Amino acid sequence: MNEWTEEEIRILETYRNRGYTYYQIQTFLEQVGFIRSYDSIKKFASKRLGRKDHIRDIGTPEPICRDTLPAEKVKYSGSHRVLVIGDIHAPFNHRYYLDFLNDTYTTWKCDTVVCIGDEVDFHALSKYPQDPNGYGAGDELINAISALRPYYEAFPDVQVVTSNHTARPLKKAFEAGIPTQFLKDYKTFLDAPKGWSWQRQLEIDGVLYHHGEGYSGALGAYKAAMNAMRSTVIGHIHSHGGCTYVQTEFNRIFALNVGCGVDIEAYAFAYGKNCAFKPTLGCGVVLDGVEAYFIPMQGF
Repeated sequence: MNEWTEEEIRILETYRNRGYTYYQIQTFLEQVGFIRSYDSIKKFASKRLGRKDHIRDIGTPEPICRDTLPAEKVKYSGSHRVLVIGDIHAPFNHRYYLDFLNDTYTTWKCDTVVCIGDEVDFHALSKYPQDPNGYGAGDELINAISALRPYYEAFPDVQVVTSNHTARPLKKAFEAGIPTQFLKDYKTFLDAPKGWSWQRQLEIDGVLYHHGEGYSGALGAYKAAMNAMRSTVIGHIHSHGGCTYVQTEFNRIFALNVGCGVDIEAYAFAYGKNCAFKPTLGCGVVLDGVEAYFIPMQGF
């Protein structure tokens, strides 16, 4: 289907003039049987109606029909502006990371929050050598909960993906032969609020979110996205942050590594003292499942 019909043009002009995104317009067209790619809609709109460099998502109307266009705009439940919190590693988190997250959430007008994992470090339970002058496991947990409380207050509803550091107590119990019936869940032992929940991976607006365990290096996020053949967001790889797009014949895929929010001077990260690459401080923002950004934490 090459030529645009009058009905398609009417829908495009109406919703573009009202400020809806091209992604939303694509959905509206599909509701009445017109299949157009995001790029073709944007190209046609720019050519016919003139360029608009930044169209903000202002909500979605009720499902459209062929006879009428809705007058009222309502919240588009199928899209989200997601703030993605990087690896916190409490109690070894950067003291200004939460301030940075709050600013990012407000600036980008986010409405959904995901924590990409490693919200705690559990250095004392590591299989690697631990600092003999550091916290014991009990003290570290107490301090980690204390460090997380401001995050709980700032973001009372967070979807968290499970991760290798947070799972350290469970791994220790498994190795010791302790059945899961004797163990507390993440929410309980981290004294998290009701709105915090944990699962292995998430899908929001068709985008896959998981910690990234098993991937490494600058291409870690890219490899994760290619393995899933869908847009993917990860953390885990502290030394790299950023977003890469890949265009196939049928769709566009992005791969986002959101970086971390750790205190590089903390003893828990002494292992990286002589490494060439240091932790990349930042977070991620994903818009409507079609745009992704790595937001660097400036000044650190």
